[in-house]
Amino acid sequence: MKSVLTVLLAFVLFAFWTGATVCSADITVQEGENEKVPFATGGVGKAERDQLQQMAHQYNLKMGFAAMSGSYLTGVRVTIRDSRDQIVLNQDFPGPLVYTKLPQGTYQITASHHGLEKTQQVSVGEGLKTVLFHWRVLK
Repeated sequence: MKSVLTVLLAFVLFAFWTGATVCSADITVQEGENEKVPFATGGVGKAERDQLQQMAHQYNLKMGFAAMSGSYLTGVRVTIRDSRDQIVLNQDFPGPLVYTKLPQGTYQITASHHGLEKTQQVSVGEGLKTVLFHWRVLK
């Protein structure tokens, strides 16, 4: 029994450390850290959006990805560069919503969906800053 608990604890710690998906009653929000920037992503469905909203106080930047029609988009690559043009985050995100915690400053965010890039500049500090990216998507 003790070895089963040890293996289970090791699995949970590995999942947490690597940013594996966190599941709870059909709610799947992925948390992790890339380039030392913590993030949470998800938002497919109301339960995930609600869970992310409850976690929002831990972050200072919220990014959302959608088609011009308003439909959420998934599978967006995000690259964030600081004021010295250094990459602080470079990650593919499965969810249409991404929360990150960045040091206070000005950043350039490039989001890419199916090869189409959108870039915005944002200043973050205290509180939650929201940045939305929209693409014209052909059906």
